[in-house]
Amino acid sequence: VMTYNLYESNRDPTRKAQGTITLRIRVEFDEREMLLKTLEFPPEMHINCRRRKDWELARYTCQGKERMDQYSLTTIAGHVKELTDYQFVTFYIQDAITSLLLWRGNRDVLLYVPFFPQAGNIKISLPIHSMLAFVIGVSTVERPHFLPSIMMGCISWIMLATLEFRLKNPSTWRTCKSFTQLCWVLATGRHYSPRAIEAFENEKESIAFERAKESRILALREAAEENRLMQLKIQEEVTKEMNELNPQVGSDSSFSLDPFRPYLFPLQMQLQFVCDCLLVVRNVIIWEELYLSFWITFGASVLSIAFLFIPWGFLLKWSARLVVWALLGPWMKLLDIYYLRDEALSEEERKLQKEKVKADLQKAASSTIKEARMRKEDEVKMRDMKKQRFGKYMVKIPLYKSNRIRDFPLSSSYANLIEEDKLSMGERAVQEAREEIIHVPGQHLVGNMIPELFRVPRILLGQPTKKAFIQSEANTVFLANADSNSSAAIKVGTVIIGASVITWCLVFSPHHVFVR
Repeated sequence: VMTYNLYESNRDPTRKAQGTITLRIRVEFDEREMLLKTLEFPPEMHINCRRRKDWELARYTCQGKERMDQYSLTTIAGHVKELTDYQFVTFYIQDAITSLLLWRGNRDVLLYVPFFPQAGNIKISLPIHSMLAFVIGVSTVERPHFLPSIMMGCISWIMLATLEFRLKNPSTWRTCKSFTQLCWVLATGRHYSPRAIEAFENEKESIAFERAKESRILALREAAEENRLMQLKIQEEVTKEMNELNPQVGSDSSFSLDPFRPYLFPLQMQLQFVCDCLLVVRNVIIWEELYLSFWITFGASVLSIAFLFIPWGFLLKWSARLVVWALLGPWMKLLDIYYLRDEALSEEERKLQKEKVKADLQKAASSTIKEARMRKEDEVKMRDMKKQRFGKYMVKIPLYKSNRIRDFPLSSSYANLIEEDKLSMGERAVQEAREEIIHVPGQHLVGNMIPELFRVPRILLGQPTKKAFIQSEANTVFLANADSNSSAAIKVGTVIIGASVITWCLVFSPHHVFVR
């Protein structure tokens, strides 16, 4: 049972809650299958509605309050503001680099002093990331052929570092599964020690953590705004000096931007694409796209280990040798004389060569155009069929999480495990009744959808041979040429007797058959 705050927008940072909603959800899934499905690119999905009100509700659910597909100066300004908000990420990077270079501790460890029991356990903070960076730097300098492996390892290192930061959150609803738990799921196919979540679990610790995080983000934003104002002030001073040197420099802002809609709307769509790509990258780095982040980390770790056993120096050296000896030698003159130089060809041979090249290009272009037309026809058929079956109003489902602000369940939410032993007789009967029923909800259509004439199905009436009778919707028709039961019995008996004779001749009495 999860409780959420209700908002009008998922992109406006200044939004305010308009109430709450409580959802009761039962989830049964195979997490290993979900992990493997992440390796496939998700298909493009659309939802069709018969009524416009239903379509507006579906669009509001998928895209939010803002109409990103319509021209609006407010939308353009929102995209620009969203892009500028990413500037404060540089302060995160500066803080991380500073902590890395100055060997600041990031992992608390308790040490026991054996000869001084009165001292108890000593808590120290170890700079694990700084130690790892030192080892990586020394290995790169001393053994440059480890560079590809180290690059893959750095990707895995960054992903695990961001995962470590997220796992520090005391709230169970704001954290995610660890890398080792997902590896366990991938290897065994079972969930890693699932547990129930109590209501108001770690509420005080979670509130304190979020307040410290918000204060940190606020300080970074203030520093970014201060830096921006300083740069803007310097730019204004430079512009003022340039205007004094050149009085003609200036602009008149008394015109309207509406005539520039054909130019600004493509810019708006490009800004939206850039913002969506940055959101996907952000979600992957901070493990909002859990399974995709896992595969990137897992793949980088595997490649880092595999690249250690590849002789990069040997491959680079011999690849360079082959390129130099193959492309820079004097034998390239023979290639120019016999294959590439046009002077060696007669006028008729040149004409035939040009016609051959033109024919090959036309053939490739025709094949490309044909495939494009077939894909377009299939898309039009699919779209029209979905409109006919489900409604003419269509909404596109986002492939990835495109919410600028992530909504989390409130602390009053809770979750319980599904225990098979405690199910009532009615619940177990319903569960067993639907075990063999595979229901795929949604509006996903498959097939080429090529119209064909309806054919009356031919049903076999229990005859052991070929179709002796054909049943249509009107009556039952006897086919005179069909095999009967007696002829079928004769054929089967002949086959059995022949097989028995051949088996006896080959197995039980080979001497009498072949020697005599």
